Amino acid sequence: MKFESVIRKISSWAAAVIIYLVALSLYLGAKGFALGPDNRPVLVKSAQAAVSRDTAAKNLIPTNLVLPQGRSLGKNSAPVTIYEFSSLGCSHCADFHLKTLPGINDKYIKTGKVRVVFVDFPIDAKSMQAALAAQCMPPQKYFDFLSLLFKKQREWGLSTNTPKLLTQYASLNGISAERLERCLKDKKTAQEIIDKRQEAINHLHIQGTPTLIIASAKEREVFAGAPGVSELEKILDAKLAQK
Repeated sequence: MKFESVIRKISSWAAAVIIYLVALSLYLGAKGFALGPDNRPVLVKSAQAAVSRDTAAKNLIPTNLVLPQGRSLGKNSAPVTIYEFSSLGCSHCADFHLKTLPGINDKYIKTGKVRVVFVDFPIDAKSMQAALAAQCMPPQKYFDFLSLLFKKQREWGLSTNTPKLLTQYASLNGISAERLERCLKDKKTAQEIIDKRQEAINHLHIQGTPTLIIASAKEREVFAGAPGVSELEKILDAKLAQK
């Protein structure tokens, strides 16, 4: 084999390795949160992607733990509250939000039996951007915007220009491009989301999305994964029956 041929093969191999390492670096970088030049930690402990309900575990947590607050559906006086820890980029979260929640809305939420609190638990940079865009919405449009983001999940999640798509979605809800840009760069709100996420990891031992904490006056139970309508109804009926 000629020397030049060996050099060409080595060069091709080296180029392939470099391309692989660059691609790997870009992928891993996309899993972090970039908040600007202030070097604040944004992902101090990694979280899993969507959790399968088939292998979900459930457990009780102390009733004296402070649970995070967020935008909510239903009456504050409801005897049962569902805390939905969810990532807007999680496909199982989309299934729960688009299929399960509407299935319990009339029977439980509108009747004042159940309140739903949405808690952002972003698992990558794009879901963080989507969460910040949702926080830009006025309260009366927030949950409708969440539904839109879940419906369009693959579109903005696979896009090379996610902020542009989020801007288009926001404009449909009366939010200007300038305002949304400020929301996407709002480091205070981003840090609040990250802090709640980290507290959920540290104190509630939540590791993936979706995770539900269903709280009644008697107990707080953690469900990893997304239950279907019939399963959730059984859980809620049992909680509502507690004295």
